[in-house]
Amino acid sequence: MNLSAKTRYALLALSEFQDREEWLSLKEISQRQKLPLKYLERIFKTLDDHGLVEGKRGPNGGYRLTRDPSRISLKEVILSLEEEIRLFRCLKKPRSDDPDWGGCFSPIWDNLNGMILDYLDSLTLKDLSTKEDKRERESEVG
Repeated sequence: MNLSAKTRYALLALSEFQDREEWLSLKEISQRQKLPLKYLERIFKTLDDHGLVEGKRGPNGGYRLTRDPSRISLKEVILSLEEEIRLFRCLKKPRSDDPDWGGCFSPIWDNLNGMILDYLDSLTLKDLSTKEDKRERESEVG
C-alpha cells in the first residue's frame, strides 16, 4: 500500500491545526512545513469538499478544521484524498484474468486490509500530531 504525496502533504498540513482554533493561511502552512503552496491549495479544496476543513477569504481568512482533531480519523482524511485504501489492487474486485488475483485468493489479505482500515479509523489527527511532536522533541534532546 502506497499513499500518495498528496495524502502525506495533507497530513503534515493538518498537523498544523493541533490545539489551534484560529484560521490558518495556506501560505503560513506552506512555509512552516516546506510544502508547495499551489499543491496545498488543491489539497485543501478537496478537504473542504469532504467537510474536513472550511475556508474563509480575506485578510484574516484561511482554513480551520470543521471538528476537533480528536474527532477526525486518519482513515477519513486518507479516503478523502485517495480512491481507496487496500494492500493489493486485486482486493477490490478479483477476477480470474487479473494477474494479481492468485495472490488474493487467501482471505488473509482481505482480513489484513480490514485490520489496517480499522486501525486507521481508530487513529485521529490528534494522535498523529502528538506522535510527531513527541518524535521532534526526542530528536532535539538526543
